[in-house]
Amino acid sequence: FFGLVMVLLFYRGNIMSKVNIVTFGTILISWLSILEHYLLNSCMLIDIFIRRLFFVPPRIEIYYISFFNKNNYTYWSHNKLGQLFSEYMLDEELSFFVGNKLIGIKGLNANIGFIIEGLVSFGYIGVIIHSVIIGFILAFIQSLKVNNRYFGLFIIMIYLFNTSFLTTLFATHGFLFL
Repeated sequence: FFGLVMVLLFYRGNIMSKVNIVTFGTILISWLSILEHYLLNSCMLIDIFIRRLFFVPPRIEIYYISFFNKNNYTYWSHNKLGQLFSEYMLDEELSFFVGNKLIGIKGLNANIGFIIEGLVSFGYIGVIIHSVIIGFILAFIQSLKVNNRYFGLFIIMIYLFNTSFLTTLFATHGFLFL
């Protein structure tokens, strides 16, 4: 549903008008959040959009970085493919381990994006490997010469890069079928 909304929102106009929509939309939601807080004593907009997009991911990433700077990397053993080469060292899935044990919220699935997953997996070398993989994906998508009417889908793709493990991108978010 969200993909359809994004395609419809960005279907018309040139690339600059679409960048302006994103910029104006972010500013508008920010101001509406402030008004909502002062007029209605509510924080729904700021919680759903601003905090979730701009503040929660970096905070979660700090927990990952702090833990894995002091402990061994996972060597991609947190996914099924990596477990073929390395034994997984934690007692639960990586994102739940961080949510439950490090952040301290039972049942929290503290997902992260591909850059921090690379760091957790193999340090800075993992970041480079993940960045090269995403670079190939972006180069392939660019080679398809997708009409800029579908700019909204690109925004969704960037969001997924920022909030998903690399294997999840391929296995369940459809990037394997590109």
